[in-house]
Amino acid sequence: MVGRAGGVGGPRRPLNQRVAEPRVIRAARTRRTDQGGGRQRSRVVRGMRLFLNSHRAKLDKKGRVSFPAEFRAALDGIDSRTFYLRPHHMYGCVEGLSQPKLDALSDRLNQLDDYSEEAENLRLTLFGDTAQITYDAEGRFSMPQNLIDFAGLGESLVFTGMGDVFQIWEEQALERRKAEARQKARDNRLTVPGTARPPA
Repeated sequence: MVGRAGGVGGPRRPLNQRVAEPRVIRAARTRRTDQGGGRQRSRVVRGMRLFLNSHRAKLDKKGRVSFPAEFRAALDGIDSRTFYLRPHHMYGCVEGLSQPKLDALSDRLNQLDDYSEEAENLRLTLFGDTAQITYDAEGRFSMPQNLIDFAGLGESLVFTGMGDVFQIWEEQALERRKAEARQKARDNRLTVPGTARPPA
């Protein structure tokens, strides 16, 4: 006997009974931070992959450059060709952010009192020179001239992954920054939160 469920010898199912479709749940990343003594969950970025590794690229005379394929793949998770570039407020490089990351920063800044000195300084620093960038079908985009000048970028530059953000450096400046970061990590025995501190 063939039941209405389609299996041989299976039970009969009413014709109006719906078949439950399988659910596909995409991985989501969250990050918790301690702020003001409480725990805060940041925005969940569904399907977003990390920006990893360092990738050399060439800046042409018109200021155009190819966005690394690995970084484009990271944005594919949120179905977007758009990202944002800004001058880093601590280092001489350009910082790159996805739309969800920029939204998360804005959400955090909205917790500050409007027009407070802290809010005004941070908003101007983080958003005042931020440029919206969209790369074309070949992965190329035009680098704003003010960002080229800020980071001292020449023909050869490097995209370097920083997890949920990325940076763009002049090649030699990046090597100096990497050496500095590694030395400070060793000297201060820095560890990822929640992991054991290495022995002295």
